[in-house]
Amino acid sequence: PASASRDRFKVVLLFGKNILPAGYTNGTFKISPNPITGKVVNIQFIDQPKGTYDIALVNNLGQIIYQGKVKHVGGTVTQTLQLSNNRMEKGVVYRLRVKNEQSNLIFAIPVLSN
Repeated sequence: PASASRDRFKVVLLFGKNILPAGYTNGTFKISPNPITGKVVNIQFIDQPKGTYDIALVNNLGQIIYQGKVKHVGGTVTQTLQLSNNRMEKGVVYRLRVKNEQSNLIFAIPVLSN
């Protein structure tokens, strides 16, 4: 079977390089700047329904670094998040979780701290 093949995994190590392209998008949301360099993050909602969205920036241990709500008017709009208590470590990949309260859909977007 394919799962028994010796070369079924490939590990690539990148040192000193950004692993995510600037302005990373998953087709539903776009984060900029990425990597995050200060206390401001822009999140672009791409063709998303109107509603209230829970936003959380989470580290690899599941600890919430930032939490807030965004009232989205629908469609494609950019919202600015103020990370007033930026406790992000340099070079660490975080997840920006975006949850639509009405539909319970959750999106996790990789974010790099610089």
